[in-house]
Amino acid sequence: MSIDDAVIGVTQGALNTFNREEMQGVIAHEFSHILNGDMKLNTWLIGAIFGITCLAQTGESVLEGLSRSSRVRSSSSSDSSKAGIGIFALGLALYIIGWFGLLVSSMLKGAISRQREFLADASAVQFTRNDQGIARALIKIGSLPQSSMVKSRSSHEASHMMFGQSCFDGVNGWFATHPPLDERIKRIDPSWDGRFKVDAKKTPQSAKGSVAGFSAFTQTAPMNDVGSSNSNQLNPSELANAGREVIASIPPRLVDFARDPFSARFIPLFLMYDGSEEQKKRIFDKIPMGLVGQVGHLMDSTLAVHLRLPLLELAIPALKSLSESQIEQLLDALSNVADSDNQLSFSEWCVINLVEKLVLPPLGSIRGNRSLEQHKAQALIVLNTLAKCSHKDEHEASQSFEASTTELGWKGVDYRHEMADFSELKASLNLLVQLKPSGKERFLRACKLSIESDGKIETKEAELYRVIASFLEVPAPPLALH
Repeated sequence: MSIDDAVIGVTQGALNTFNREEMQGVIAHEFSHILNGDMKLNTWLIGAIFGITCLAQTGESVLEGLSRSSRVRSSSSSDSSKAGIGIFALGLALYIIGWFGLLVSSMLKGAISRQREFLADASAVQFTRNDQGIARALIKIGSLPQSSMVKSRSSHEASHMMFGQSCFDGVNGWFATHPPLDERIKRIDPSWDGRFKVDAKKTPQSAKGSVAGFSAFTQTAPMNDVGSSNSNQLNPSELANAGREVIASIPPRLVDFARDPFSARFIPLFLMYDGSEEQKKRIFDKIPMGLVGQVGHLMDSTLAVHLRLPLLELAIPALKSLSESQIEQLLDALSNVADSDNQLSFSEWCVINLVEKLVLPPLGSIRGNRSLEQHKAQALIVLNTLAKCSHKDEHEASQSFEASTTELGWKGVDYRHEMADFSELKASLNLLVQLKPSGKERFLRACKLSIESDGKIETKEAELYRVIASFLEVPAPPLALH
């Protein structure tokens, strides 16, 4: 199971209660659980608790069955009485063991979950760069009469997967899967006055900037210094508005195609089109004869270059509904189209590998326990490629590479003037996914530093950064363009 299989569920109550900024904090909290590996832990806990519960349910079923059979029997023998006593003892033992085990496992589940909630809260603040969103969401929950309780007999089985305490927490909170709300809020916002009251919040203004790889405009602006943007940097609310603007910037006909499971498969082919007649012919060869009239008009559609990956990402959920053989056929078709001019362009490589990474099911579980030092060679290949991609001037590329390696504590590393081939770059990224979460975060920070070192972010750089983050399985915020 990888983070690509993760699903975040949002209740209607949350949609009705939280504003945009608060919802961003809640979603960032859940993303943090995924990033920190809690998804696998939650799945394991559900399986363990269900197994223990089955013992109690089996014992209860045995006792109920014995009770019903004893009522319908008119007479009994000594042997049947002994058998009945044995069955009764077995059922009672299973019932007691099961419910005692459930009691202990629930306490253990609560203790583990409470600590992971503190970590997810802190990670959400780091992820959104905003502590008020998640803090106000928790305050709103505390102000509601029903708080975050879920009215369901089975709510305890998945209680550790909720944002707040969803069922009875036991005596002194022994069974609580979440820490007390006031303690969570105090850790996020030490200045909180202890009152569960939220002041009305004005609706944030529309974003004035854009987001690279998820943007509405292509202009770039200089940075004040390496690794930090100017005062016009987008806040989380503006970032959300920019996301809506970019979807509005994509022609509605393409959006409809991307969201339909059948037509979505043609979106990557459309994004591969470079305007050449040979490539157009190969693309039409991949389209069934009866659909040429319906799909062929995609070749005549105009799409700004910075909208390529946002359109592809819109199509990813629909592409995931394809069978494994259909996905393989799609990837073969993409490779065939890319070979029309006997060379693979950078944009073509990004489309092919993003589809492959986000759509193909993972081959197996990956342990993120490797350090950057253990994969230093692979990290240098990616940083070297990123420096060459981000800077046309060799001297500037060398300085960018030096800045990114210094950020990782590697000084005196030689810059390679020749760019690594795409197979070497992909092999390196496939190994870097084994990094620890902290190592992935440091590496992405170094990548961002390399891109921003010349004071601007171009679409090509943003697309490569998006592919790198996808290979590392890190839900990194897109880079901001102004």
